[in-house]
Amino acid sequence: MQFSKLFMAAMVGVASAAPTVIEQRAMTSATVVSAIKNITILSGNLEVTVQGLNLSPISILDPSTFTPIVLGFNGIIASVQADISAMASNPIGTLTVSGQTDVCNAFRDFVKVHQDLLSVLIGKAGLLQSLGGAPVAAVLRTLEGVVDTIAFGIINAVPTCDTGAKAQAASLKQTIEKAECAYTPAGILGISLTCQILLGLSSS
Repeated sequence: MQFSKLFMAAMVGVASAAPTVIEQRAMTSATVVSAIKNITILSGNLEVTVQGLNLSPISILDPSTFTPIVLGFNGIIASVQADISAMASNPIGTLTVSGQTDVCNAFRDFVKVHQDLLSVLIGKAGLLQSLGGAPVAAVLRTLEGVVDTIAFGIINAVPTCDTGAKAQAASLKQTIEKAECAYTPAGILGISLTCQILLGLSSS
């Protein structure tokens, strides 16, 4: 009897120590669309926040002035990073033409809303704002990296409408770079010719 109890205890220990097998399930178009829409909502909410900020020469003397912007973008970055991890664990499956169209439409809407956000941010920039805007430029550089990654994953899953998605991703990347430049002191002061060209394009 004692041996039986010991044997059963040992078997329970072995079972609990065995690695858990995680079943991979391909992401559906509905899941991808939902994830993109969530990022779009975060971008729209941050646009409202940025519009309401006072970035006057006096207000920017307080370093916390830029905190809502940085926190907002960090929230978007965290959401995108979570989606990237989810896509790595459960890759997007083979989507129907209709599913691909839904994903492309959601991505197009995200790009538009995010570019609107960045345009508002760029519009509030200037020489003095850029001098204190290093944290904003830094978070935008991180944003650029994660957006590039998730856009690549999405585009690969939508061959029937990838031409438009690629163009939208390229356009968004350029807008992010303009925003980075607008809050980079060297860019505003003319040290970086590339930055100056980007800012010129953003105003044309």
